[in-house]
Amino acid sequence: MIVSVWNKKGGVGKTALAYSLAKDLNYSLISNDDSMIETAYPQRALVQKEPTLIDNCIYDFGGFADRAIENILINSDLIIIPTIADYNGSKKLLDTIEDLEYMKIKKTSIILVSMRTNDTFSKLDIETLTDNIYQIFSIPESKIFNKLFTEKKSVIEISESTPLSRYAYRKVNEAYTKLLNQIKSKDK
Repeated sequence: MIVSVWNKKGGVGKTALAYSLAKDLNYSLISNDDSMIETAYPQRALVQKEPTLIDNCIYDFGGFADRAIENILINSDLIIIPTIADYNGSKKLLDTIEDLEYMKIKKTSIILVSMRTNDTFSKLDIETLTDNIYQIFSIPESKIFNKLFTEKKSVIEISESTPLSRYAYRKVNEAYTKLLNQIKSKDK
């Protein structure tokens, strides 16, 4: 299965989400943007300016439109768009969706993930999100995403590491696990 994590907006949690998913799915991780992935996920992660297409891989694409990623996006089984529901986030989300539609990506292969606790997609006055074609997940904003690279662990690994972590990260773990299970269900 090929999963791409992309949004034209930077700072929405693409790399952290892609890294955690790759670890929990035991997939390779490839990014076209300089990051900590090779250090945090040795032998399984690569930074390639022109990514190669391989199976069982999570692709983490930087917040910029790049012709080198178009082939990967077209061949992805699933595209995850992390976003935040503010004005600029909404604009970049629409730009990203328009690019995917231009590439003839099926809407049913796109999952939208809100990465903020208090943001909801109902705040987005976007007609295309109300047609129920896109699957929408909401993952609460959490400090766990700041710990992924320093601890070299996924959301599941950190949140299940101690009783205190299980309690402190229970909401983010529950939401993240729903997304993870949805991806696994498409991999069958």
